[in-house]
Amino acid sequence: MPLEELKRYASQVKKLCDKEKYGDAVDLLNALKEEKITKELLESSKIGHVVNALRKGAQTSGHAEIAAQSKSLIKQWKAQMAQNAGGGDNGAPAKVQKTESSSQKREKEKEKTSDSKDDFSLGASIQPTADPVRNKSRELLQKALLVDKDKFNPQFVSLMAAKIEEAIYNFHGNSSSDTKYRNKIRSRYSNLKDAKNPDLRDSVMTGVISPDKLASMKPEEMASKQLQELRKKFTKEAINDHQMAQNEGTQTDMFSCGKCKSKKCTYTQLQTRSADEPMTTFVYCMACGNRWKFC
Repeated sequence: MPLEELKRYASQVKKLCDKEKYGDAVDLLNALKEEKITKELLESSKIGHVVNALRKGAQTSGHAEIAAQSKSLIKQWKAQMAQNAGGGDNGAPAKVQKTESSSQKREKEKEKTSDSKDDFSLGASIQPTADPVRNKSRELLQKALLVDKDKFNPQFVSLMAAKIEEAIYNFHGNSSSDTKYRNKIRSRYSNLKDAKNPDLRDSVMTGVISPDKLASMKPEEMASKQLQELRKKFTKEAINDHQMAQNEGTQTDMFSCGKCKSKKCTYTQLQTRSADEPMTTFVYCMACGNRWKFC
C-alpha cells in the first residue's frame, strides 16, 4: 500500500476517534486487514498509534467488536513485522523463532506498560483522542470525578469525563491551545474534585447538569451550597449596609442638589475637626444619590 494512501486511512481513523464514532471504523479496519504493511510504512504513517488509540477508545466505550478487531489487526501487523525481520531464511529456523518470541514478549510488556499509564485505582482508562492536551484534560476531569470512588462505575466516569472535555473543547472553537479552554478545564477540575461540593459531582454524573451546561456555567454557579449561602449572606449584609448608609440622617428640604436640583435630601452633622471648629454637614440627595458636604 502506498504511504499516502495509508496516511489517509490513519487520518480517517483519527477523525473517528476524535468524534468518538468508534462503530463507524468497521470498513476501515476491514480494508487495512487486506493490506500488507512494512515496518517503514508503519512508522512513517503512524497508523499503528492511531489504531491502538481506536482500540482503547472502543474498549472503554463498550464497542467490544471494534476493540477486538483493532487488537487483531495490530497482532497481524506484529506478525508481519516478525516475518519480515526473519527474512524467510530456512537455514536458521530455531534462531528466528527465538527472536520472534523475544520480540513478542517485549511488545506485550510495552503494551502492558502503556495501558497501565492510563489506568486509575479502579482500573478505568481514559477515552483517548489524537491530541495529547485533550487526553491530559480528560485525565484531570476523570480524577476529579473519581473523588467518590464507590458511587459510580469507573467506565461510566471515564465516559462522562470525555463528554465534559468534548463539550468544553467545542465551546471554545475546537481548539485545545486556546487559553480559555485550558483555564476552563482547570476550573471544572477544581470544582468537581472539591470534597465539600458533592452535589456538583452528583448532578453531573446523574445528568441533572449536562456536559454542555457545565461547559458554560459561571464559577459561582458551580460553588457548593454552603459557599452559595455564605455569598448570599454577605451580599444581603452589603445591601443592608448600603441602605442604612443612605437612610442615615435627618430628612429636609433645606438643601438643593447640585445635580438634579431636587430638595428631597437627608443631612448629618459630624465633628470632623477640632472642637472649636464648626461641624461638617454631610448631605445626601434621595432622588439621584448625589452626596456633598460643607462646613
